[in-house]
Amino acid sequence: MEEHIFVLRGTLRLVLGDKTVDVGEKQAVRFRADIPHSYQNLGKCGCAVYNTIFYPHH
Repeated sequence: MEEHIFVLRGTLRLVLGDKTVDVGEKQAVRFRADIPHSYQNLGKCGCAVYNTIFYPHH
């Protein structure tokens, strides 16, 4: 399983296991979706993202 996130507006902080990644406006990140993860809005305004999860074929 893989997760793709594209930030439309604002700044998103991703905590991926023991790693922290800040993703800015018009930037993208992808990661394995089966690891512990969380999302945080770093700005005072809203953060808008596209979040897509890809599941492997069986």
